[in-house]
Amino acid sequence: MESSTPQTRRFDLVLFGATGYTGRWALEHYLKTYQNQSINFAIAGRNEKKLKKVLEDMKELGLDPSGIPCLYADSFDQNSLEEVCRQTKVIVTTVGPYEKYGSLLVDCCVKEKTHYCDITGETHWVKQIIDKHHETCKKNNISIVPCCGFDCMPADLITYTGVQKLKKDFQEECVHSYGVVWKFKGSFSGGTAHTAVGMLDMSLSYPFNKLFGTLKCLIDGYALSAKNTFSSDFWLMCPRTHAFAHNSWLGFFPLSTGNRRIVLRSDSLLDYGPNFNYTEQVRVGRGIGGFFSALISLLGFLVVIFCMLLRPIRWYVLPYFLPKQGQGPSRKTCENGYCVFKAKVDGPKNSVKVTWSSNLDPGYAGTGLQILECGLCLAFAEKHVGGVITPAAAFADDIIKRLEKIKYLNLEVEKLE
Repeated sequence: MESSTPQTRRFDLVLFGATGYTGRWALEHYLKTYQNQSINFAIAGRNEKKLKKVLEDMKELGLDPSGIPCLYADSFDQNSLEEVCRQTKVIVTTVGPYEKYGSLLVDCCVKEKTHYCDITGETHWVKQIIDKHHETCKKNNISIVPCCGFDCMPADLITYTGVQKLKKDFQEECVHSYGVVWKFKGSFSGGTAHTAVGMLDMSLSYPFNKLFGTLKCLIDGYALSAKNTFSSDFWLMCPRTHAFAHNSWLGFFPLSTGNRRIVLRSDSLLDYGPNFNYTEQVRVGRGIGGFFSALISLLGFLVVIFCMLLRPIRWYVLPYFLPKQGQGPSRKTCENGYCVFKAKVDGPKNSVKVTWSSNLDPGYAGTGLQILECGLCLAFAEKHVGGVITPAAAFADDIIKRLEKIKYLNLEVEKLE
C-alpha cells in the first residue's frame, strides 16, 4: 500500500506511549490546551484496555477525552507501526529505551514519510539513526527529531537563541557557549530508571565493532556532528568556579554529555561558527561547601555507574530500590517543579546571556508538554527541514513562541558587559 501525502492524512498528530508516566502528561497537556481546537489527534499503543483506561483517568482530572481514537501499535510489529504512520502527519513517542522500542518506529516513519519526535537521551542510538536515515530524510523532506525533552532541548534552544542574537546585533559568529544548569526542582520515574538499565544491558551485549562505536559516541563530544574533529567531555566532570556563575562552584551534570552532542550537531547543521564549542555544568554553591558538593555528586555518579556495570547488582539489587515502570513523582512534585538554565554565548568581541526559566518538573510534566508542542510544531509547519535533526534545526523560533504562549517558558536574552 502506498503512503498518502501528509496533507491528506486522517490525523495531524498521534501520541505513542500515552499510558506511560511522561505520556500521560503529554496527553493531559493536549486535553487542557487543545481539546476544543480543530486538531485531529489520536493515541496509540499495544494494549487497547490500557489506552482506554488512561482516557478514563483523564476524566478524574475534569478533562473530556471523548472522541480521541485509540490505535493499535506494537513496537515490534512492523505492520501495525506502518498502519499508524500512514494515517498521521506526525508521530511523537515517549516509549523508551529508544534503541529497543524506537528503532523500528523510525524505520516506518521514514518509509511512510511521517515526521517524528521523541524524548530520548540515548545519543549512541541517535548516531545510529543519523547514519541510517539522515540522507534519505533530507532527500524526502522528512523531519526526524530526537531529544525533544529535558534532554536536550533547553541547552539546544538557549544556545541557538544566543547565536542568533550575536549574528543579528553584532554580526559575529559564535566561538563558545557555556551552559549552566542554574537551579531546578524535579525527580525521576521508574521509566527513566529502567530505561538506563535496559540501555546498559543492550550495550553490553553488542558485538565488539558496535560496542566500540558506542564507546566512541560516549567519549567524543562531536560524535553526532558532521565536523571531523574530536573533543572529550573529561574536564566537564572537574569542579571549577566561573565568574558567569557568580563564582559558585560548578560540577558535573549527568545530562551534559548528551546536551553537548546535540548542541554541537546543531552547530554542524546551522553553522554557528567554524570554531564553535559547547560546554555545560551545574551550579552547586559557593565556598568549601560548594566544592565538596561538586566532588561528592561526581563520586556518587561514578559509584552508581560502576554498580550498574555489575550484572548481579543491575538485575537483582537495583529493582528493589527503583520505582516501577509507569510510576513517577507525585502530581504535586511535578506541578511545583521548575528549571532555570543559563548560557553565556561568546563571540570574538561580544557576549550575550540567555536564560531559560520554565515551570513544572522538567523531566516529566515539562518533557511531556514539550514533546506534544514539538509534534504540533511539525504538524502545522508551512515547511519542514529534512533529516535526522535537532530541535533547534527543526523548530527554530517557532517552538520558543509556542512554549512562551502557553506560559510554560520565559526566555530572556541580554548583552553581557
